[in-house]
Amino acid sequence: MESNTNLTSTRLGRAHEVTTFSKYLALTLFILLPFVGGYIGYQYGKASVTSVANSNLAPIVAEMPAVEEPLETTFEEVTDFYSITTVVPNETKDTKNVMGEYVENLVKTKQEEWKIGGEAYQAEAQVTADFPDRPKVTYVLDVRYSSTSSMKLGTVSYVFSISEMTGGANGNVAITTFTFDKNGQVSIESILNFADNNDIALSQLLAGVAPKQTPEAFLLLDQLQEGLGIAYLKSDGVTLDKELCRCDGFFFGSNFQNFSVTDTGLTFTFSKFAIAPGAVSTPSISLTWAQLAPYLNQSFAEGLALD
Repeated sequence: MESNTNLTSTRLGRAHEVTTFSKYLALTLFILLPFVGGYIGYQYGKASVTSVANSNLAPIVAEMPAVEEPLETTFEEVTDFYSITTVVPNETKDTKNVMGEYVENLVKTKQEEWKIGGEAYQAEAQVTADFPDRPKVTYVLDVRYSSTSSMKLGTVSYVFSISEMTGGANGNVAITTFTFDKNGQVSIESILNFADNNDIALSQLLAGVAPKQTPEAFLLLDQLQEGLGIAYLKSDGVTLDKELCRCDGFFFGSNFQNFSVTDTGLTFTFSKFAIAPGAVSTPSISLTWAQLAPYLNQSFAEGLALD
């Protein structure tokens, strides 16, 4: 019994004995364990963050609205002699930037015509010198627009009012229009067939409809008929009387170049003074698809469901 007890005590003593190997083992574990624990914690945290991102953040990102392009672009310039303001819509169907380039060229033209030291500037300076009590004149160009659309035809039309003041009580307002569909800009010639004197027949139709639609705007029927050119036709209704109009010709198709497309038909807008007194400003005349039916291009008519 005593020998067994001594043997056990000897083994226990060796187990608790501090050796050189045990010292290096402890030192190695002391150095490595923090790194091992840190690595395990990093991997666990990374997995948790990825899981949260996939489950919670992804729907939030998906619901964030895309940054939209501004609906319109405004340009302003003011000098000692002139003021220019333009507003142009940013229309996605206008893939070639037709409207933007048109207004940009218009602005460049006026900047050149009205530049400080230019012909117009010097002319106004001379008038001011001759009439020093005259109020100062500032030339003004103001370009604005309105729009209409046809859900049936998938079109959008823009009517630009180009107001210009160069002194005097009344300025001029010119009209320019643009219509677009999914394929780009739409011309009036793709809608209406002007062959076989249809342009004259359509002009006569405008003259007959206008006083009924807005009688207060077309009290002066002579100005309406002269503006549309039909006042210069001979008795046959198709031959132009060049002596009467004092011209070599009249382009009746010009009556239809400024148009808007709607679900119900076409609206034609005219510049100030073109077919009515200045007080009317820029009058419009509308024709329904039923009225236009005899003058539509076949390809367009086939794609149009007339009521």
